[in-house]
Amino acid sequence: MTTATRAAPNVVREPTYDQVRKALAALRGLVERLPLGAGTAADCEAVRQFLEPWLPIAQARLRKAEGSPSDQARWEALIAKVRRPHASNETELDLVTLCMAARRLLLAVLEATRSGPSACEIAGLLREGITRGVYAPGSILAAGRITAEMDLAQPSAERVRLAFHDLKDEGLVTLSRSSWVRVNDWKEPTGHVARVADWLRVLIQEWVYPPATHLPETSALARALVAPERVVTKALSLLHSDGTISVYHRACVLVRSAPSLAAGEPRKLGALLGRLRAVPVPEADLGHTGIREACRRGHAWWHSRVSPHPETLVHTHGVLVAAVVHLIPPAAELHWANSLARSAVLRAAITALADLPDESDGRLWRTACLATACLDVLTLADGAASGPTPSSTGVS
Repeated sequence: MTTATRAAPNVVREPTYDQVRKALAALRGLVERLPLGAGTAADCEAVRQFLEPWLPIAQARLRKAEGSPSDQARWEALIAKVRRPHASNETELDLVTLCMAARRLLLAVLEATRSGPSACEIAGLLREGITRGVYAPGSILAAGRITAEMDLAQPSAERVRLAFHDLKDEGLVTLSRSSWVRVNDWKEPTGHVARVADWLRVLIQEWVYPPATHLPETSALARALVAPERVVTKALSLLHSDGTISVYHRACVLVRSAPSLAAGEPRKLGALLGRLRAVPVPEADLGHTGIREACRRGHAWWHSRVSPHPETLVHTHGVLVAAVVHLIPPAAELHWANSLARSAVLRAAITALADLPDESDGRLWRTACLATACLDVLTLADGAASGPTPSSTGVS
């Protein structure tokens, strides 16, 4: 048996490109000293000890990939390949496979050190371009072209490919076997602006966005409402017209004296949780993977305008409600003192409690809104969002 000592260099939370390159060189040196043809459990352990400082960095990258199901799946697969078996029925990787998996994980960390937009941000820019007609239906998107347009380094083209896969799952593009990407036809549903305005009015009335405070920026609202910015802008104009908000130099301010807010009062999270826990929900996998998969389905149905069987939609909506109930307490415990986080928690609770609309488009869209809210509280529950930790959350 040949053993190896732990040879990992010191690792910081945000490693530089050179630090990761040195780690790859150190891994190569470690591998050269190991008997790859007949590696033992001790040899595999030496590789895992080498990787140990890098796993928290990979986990952090997984959290930062929130909003890109493809990027999340990539990091989850990379981490799963190198982790120690947790159960007796799990098969230990052979040394060659483990070393290859270790190298792939470090290469992914290396790519992540490069500057530029994330896969989620690239998908958002492409999504907006498609819905605005910048990328016309039937046009071909090339990774090289998008990389050049966004001034990305060539190795970061991987982020573009991940963004393409996210858009494919949403039904906005088609990926061929020969790797070209074609833009699908996208049409804004009739009456969607009014639908978005009505729901935003509900969120205001429920004190998700309290009186006399600024609404989030249009881009943030567009993400929360799963709608293009131009749709949100039109919806805000409707709310300005009826006095719910006032717009000053593109900053939206809620009007305290608006008639629609006269009967409103701040919502108690404990009371909302009590109502949520009374909602019947199906048996569900409430692990991170199960929650993200339910969110992915909710987004994909809306973006592709594909209506699943009604029972399937209701089941997925129920899973998302169960996930919100599961995630709100830890999210509130960590971040209730942060106003942005508090707004995200309340938005998730209110969206989960609201009945689904009767029309098909509305049901798909509201489920997508719940999926986004669920992802937001998942991030908060993971401790990934910033904000002071409160001494008391008021959750009962």
